[in-house]
Amino acid sequence: MSHFRIRSFTDAQIAAYAREYAAARPFPHVVIPDVLSAAPADTLPSFPALDAACWKRSTDAYQRGKLTLSDIQLVAEPLATMLRELMEPAVLQFVEQISGVAQLLPDPYLQGAGLFCSGAGGYMAPHTDSHVNERLGIYRRVNILVYLNPEWSEADGGCLELFDEADVGTPVRTIVPGWGTMVLFRSDAHSVHGFTKPIADSGRVRRALAMYYYTAVDTAAFNGYSLTDWRRHDPYWTSPTSVLSQARLQLYRALRFSSKALAYLAHRAGPHLAN
Repeated sequence: MSHFRIRSFTDAQIAAYAREYAAARPFPHVVIPDVLSAAPADTLPSFPALDAACWKRSTDAYQRGKLTLSDIQLVAEPLATMLRELMEPAVLQFVEQISGVAQLLPDPYLQGAGLFCSGAGGYMAPHTDSHVNERLGIYRRVNILVYLNPEWSEADGGCLELFDEADVGTPVRTIVPGWGTMVLFRSDAHSVHGFTKPIADSGRVRRALAMYYYTAVDTAAFNGYSLTDWRRHDPYWTSPTSVLSQARLQLYRALRFSSKALAYLAHRAGPHLAN
C-alpha cells in the first residue's frame, strides 16, 4: 500500500495541477494538499528526535538549526519506504506530467535531500539551490517537499516562502507546511525560496521529506554552479553594521559573484556540450 495518494489522481486532476504549475508565480510550482494516505500517529514516532546522532547539523548562519538526514540506511520505517516511493516510476511520471520535464531521474544517494528538520528559532534565508549533482553528473530540475507537521499554522513560523529574485525581501507566496502538504517546484537559478520567519519557541518541530529530480542533459538555463546561492546577506551576518563585518560582506559578495561567473564559463565551455 502506498503512503501517497498520487496513484489515485485522475488525468483531469493531473492536467489541472500541470496548468497551475505552469502559470504560478514567482516561478513554476504547485501546492497539493492532503497528499499523504499515512496518518501522523503511524509516521511521526519513527521521525528522529532533534538530539538524534543521525542528523547532519548545519552551522551556517543562513540556515540556522537545519538538520538533514540523507543516508536512507539510517532512516526508520515507514519513512524510508516513503522516500523510496518518491523515487519510483509512478511518481517520476507524475512529476514529469506536472512539470513538463521529460526523462527525469531520482538520486538514490539523496544528495542534500531525505529528511529535513528544524526546531525553535530555525530559519532559512532566501536562496536558490545547487544545480549540478557532481556525484552523478546530472542536473537538478524539480524539487518536491512533503511536510509532516500536524496542526501547523502561519503563527508557528517556518512557512515556505517563494520570492521574485528582483525582491528577495517580500515573498510572493507563503505556504503553511501543514501535514500532507506537497510543494512541487522548478529548481533553477531563479527559483528563490526559503523561510525567513523563525519557528516559534513553543516546542514546535518543522519536519519534511525532500526529493530532487534531475535530467542527464542540461539546458541553457543551467549555470554550472554547484553551491547554494544565498540571496540575502545582511540579516544573517553578525554585527552587520560594523566596518569589519561590512568589509567581509562585500568581499564575500565579490568572491561569490566571481565564482558564479567562472562556474558558468567553465560549464558552457565543457566538452559535455559537444557530445
